[in-house]
Amino acid sequence: MEGGRGLSVPIQIIYNEKYKTDQKFHVRIYQAKAVSANDANKEYPATVGIASDATIIIVDDDHAGAFSFASEVFKVTENIGTFNLKVYRTRGARGNVNIPYKITEGTAKLKIDMEAATSGTLHFKDGVTSMDIPIKIINDDKYEKTKDFFVFLGVPIWQNSNQKDENEADGKPVLGSHVRAKIIVTEDHEFKWIGTWIGLGFSEGLNFENL
Repeated sequence: MEGGRGLSVPIQIIYNEKYKTDQKFHVRIYQAKAVSANDANKEYPATVGIASDATIIIVDDDHAGAFSFASEVFKVTENIGTFNLKVYRTRGARGNVNIPYKITEGTAKLKIDMEAATSGTLHFKDGVTSMDIPIKIINDDKYEKTKDFFVFLGVPIWQNSNQKDENEADGKPVLGSHVRAKIIVTEDHEFKWIGTWIGLGFSEGLNFENL
């Protein structure tokens, strides 16, 4: 490796269509030896660094996937219009999968603070890794306190009955880490400032676009 700073160790990973749990192996560097490029009998001092062991994990991408929200809490402003709550599919994207969901009221009420079906199903096709649940947030132009509502994911199922035999025990679709999302609807920031100024009696002559 004359003049070089690093070399690679080529390792061929064998693809197997059958689902398996994640597998791993280790690579270790040991007994470092440096010799002259011009004289094989001339050696130089060489040592192995601290990071001499590497663990390689082979993640099986034949899994149908784990379905989850990115987080447990989302904050949106009242003037957002439509909020698209994204559902992610990780650990694989094999096959066609249905993921049911439901929306429940908190302090935010349906048809008053938001518009959406109280339940539905996302149809993930083979290879699709994310889909959206659209929720319309209603802006009533009235100053209100922060409100919230919830979205829950149900147990994912195969879209077609003949898929149930595809490694059902291990490769079947599952739920991920975040299956409940709390959506907090906050007041429009611009509306708060206008309301504050009007409440103080300074509304005349104000240019609200610059607030």
